[in-house]
Amino acid sequence: MTIIETSPFAVQTRKFQRTNYQLEIPAWGFVEPLETIEICPEISGRVTEVSEKLHVGRRVVAGEFLFAIDDRKFIHTLAEAEGATVLAEQELEIEMGRQIIARKEWDLLENSAVKNESNMPLALRGPHLKAKEASLQIALAQQAMSVLDVERTKLEAPCDGLILSDTIALGQFLEVGDAAVTIGCTRSYLINARFSQEYQLSPDHRIVPITFPENTLMGEIRSALPFIEPDTRQKRVLVSFASTDISIGQHASLKLPGTLHQKVIVLPKSVVRKDQTVWLLSDRSTLEVRKIKIIAEDKNFVIIDEGISEEDRVITSHIACPLVGMRLAESPAEPSADWREQP
Repeated sequence: MTIIETSPFAVQTRKFQRTNYQLEIPAWGFVEPLETIEICPEISGRVTEVSEKLHVGRRVVAGEFLFAIDDRKFIHTLAEAEGATVLAEQELEIEMGRQIIARKEWDLLENSAVKNESNMPLALRGPHLKAKEASLQIALAQQAMSVLDVERTKLEAPCDGLILSDTIALGQFLEVGDAAVTIGCTRSYLINARFSQEYQLSPDHRIVPITFPENTLMGEIRSALPFIEPDTRQKRVLVSFASTDISIGQHASLKLPGTLHQKVIVLPKSVVRKDQTVWLLSDRSTLEVRKIKIIAEDKNFVIIDEGISEEDRVITSHIACPLVGMRLAESPAEPSADWREQP
């Protein structure tokens, strides 16, 4: 009987060294404005002018005119306040003249019995002067408030942003505090990112990559919300970033910093086989199947602390029908660039 000896099956292998590895937590969310401002009038009145460009979805720049409230009453009030200021200034000037006369009269009372320190302030009209100065101060304050009220009749965009809603119409009467326009400021944005509750965020890393279909930006973790969503059973983290060309509501993918594991072996998921095992090329050039203990994993890698050593040759290529003890031969082929970049 002739025995046919088959050639060993060629496989590719790689040794994995212990290293420090930080998990990458996959997360997702939608772009929101970091700041949303409601434009509310600080005075009441009827709307007399509305910008033709005021409509939902339009971008505005800081200082751009939005709408105006009837200013006639406030202009009249300002005129009254300006007149009151002039009167107060005149009365103060008259009182200053009376101060000079009072001083001269006081000096003439050198040997009079009524000339003493107790009645000196009243004789020199000190209280009168303070009253006139206070009247002028009140008049100036009222004038300043009237100027401010006139300015408040013209409402402008407080920031560069996007109009999210508006309930304004020509002729509409607005009370103080009525929400007329809502603007989402576009100086910076926020993503309310969601991720699996099995992960723990690292408190030592704040900068994270945010991936959009057309580009990748860097963001900063502002806070991790201390609860799990009851509907999705996921955790949430708030990430802010700056951009000049992004759409509110756009979907984004994030890689959040997870737990840092030290002196562990990191394996690509592609080399982990059924029932948490790996294939090894033994010292006798045969297939060995070994159980590993996975302590953590992310999208691309698993982290183990038991099962293989740094000298074990892990089989990275595919075997269609793996049999324990089958003869193998190590392929001299170089690993791909993707393998060289992995931990």
